[in-house]
Amino acid sequence: MRNLLAAVVAVGVLAGACSSSSQNSAPDRAGAAREAIAAEVASYDLAAGDTERFIVGLFTSHNRFVDFGHVRMEFSYLGTKSSGVNPKAPVKMSSRGSFIPVGSHLSPAPDRPTALPASKGRGVYGTNVRFDRPGYWQVRVTADVAGLGRQQATAAFQVYRHHQVPAPGQPAPRTRNLTLRSHVPRAAIDSRAEGSGRIPDPELHRTTIAASIAHHEPALVVFSTPVYCISRFCGPTTNLVARLAKRFHDRANFIHVEIWRNYTHHVINKAAADWLYRHGDLREPWVFLIGADGRIVARWANAVDAAEIVPYLKKLPPMHARSHH
Repeated sequence: MRNLLAAVVAVGVLAGACSSSSQNSAPDRAGAAREAIAAEVASYDLAAGDTERFIVGLFTSHNRFVDFGHVRMEFSYLGTKSSGVNPKAPVKMSSRGSFIPVGSHLSPAPDRPTALPASKGRGVYGTNVRFDRPGYWQVRVTADVAGLGRQQATAAFQVYRHHQVPAPGQPAPRTRNLTLRSHVPRAAIDSRAEGSGRIPDPELHRTTIAASIAHHEPALVVFSTPVYCISRFCGPTTNLVARLAKRFHDRANFIHVEIWRNYTHHVINKAAADWLYRHGDLREPWVFLIGADGRIVARWANAVDAAEIVPYLKKLPPMHARSHH
């Protein structure tokens, strides 16, 4: 159905592969000017008219991630045709971006943006912003990076007229995703079972989205392919949902939907296609919170931190004891 490997996904690519511009000034150390930053928009499915969760990844020309602290984001409208960034485009709005960690391992965390190898830090910067029209936009990110000084990077992105993927307020597709009871290869249920046949986090594979909706039970659903993910965020995001399942097991059903039914032959699981396959493309990971009424309450694309999800789960009332559907 789709060559997922050909998709351009946020942050998992090298700096030289990005269609971004960057500049730096006032380096803190000799030679820092040789290491500039680049930006890659990590958001999926932005639409005009709604307040959107916007995330962007920053990394350096030496293939280090920029993590921690805060950045400034300035947004400009480019028009209805894609033509790359325009440094002269007037700024329509600006916002402060906060760091969202995904696999960051420094403690204590630095209080300013810091360039780190992926083994020590990985994440994105996020903010909430409302785009007043569809078309192509750009973001200019300014960061005071430790050791590099004030850095800027610009990246272009598309804003749709309407959401392409199920969005908050809409009915959730009543999908019968694969579970532990499905008679399919184990890797079709979770790509981490490839080779061993063992399903990690079995609590994420006990029920379907359709059954959860039918029983009027909330569900937190992660669509991801931990083994084959291009952005490298699928594994940490799936692990996050598994940890939340242990902590909030009495508040919602927790479900993992594997993207690939057969990775070798590029066959996508129907449940993943129902939710995410649009116009010959599919991007992951996604996390959706479905309410007891069967409507989508919230969603998070690509990178998410527990601090963003936990407030929603805490608001859910405890569910009555139930058997797995």
